[in-house]
Amino acid sequence: MIFLENFVNYFFCHFDIILTTCMFIVAFYAMIITARSFSEQNRPYITFNYEEANVGNYYYLIVRNTGTRAASKVRINISPVLKSYLIKNKEVLSKIEFDFIAPNQIIKDTFDYSLYRHNVENGAKIEKHDIVLTYEYKNKTFTEKYSIDLTYLKTWIGGDAESNSTKHLKTIADSLKKIEAKIKK
Repeated sequence: MIFLENFVNYFFCHFDIILTTCMFIVAFYAMIITARSFSEQNRPYITFNYEEANVGNYYYLIVRNTGTRAASKVRINISPVLKSYLIKNKEVLSKIEFDFIAPNQIIKDTFDYSLYRHNVENGAKIEKHDIVLTYEYKNKTFTEKYSIDLTYLKTWIGGDAESNSTKHLKTIADSLKKIEAKIKK
């Protein structure tokens, strides 16, 4: 019984120290989580993709830094090599390098023209490319790996440019014939 009394007395006498120590440990872990979250939120985020232009039938290769900090030593490896039918099947890209990309900077370049890319002669090739993106910020290297599949562009509206153009021209011709017939009546 004396042992229990001593323990209870010791506990209540030192309760504030125990509670303060527990609160310190919780605050320390909260600070570590906040610091990690802050550094993850305030870093560069580099993306590489392939987009169709809003006007015309052009396709662009686009590199973006959507982060809040600049990226350095940006390296993009593409496998297999991207080919542009606009440049007559010449190997265009297997590696892209930039020394510096500012926050919110977009680097865009014309890559291909859909009438060439979706020409029947080129066939229905599967165009899947593996991307390895590497960049640095504050002596820390970030690496991201993903795949882009460009095959969908052939089935997208305007993807099979020749057959879609023919269908649209036939529709226009039929409409004009109907209008002409109505005018003649």
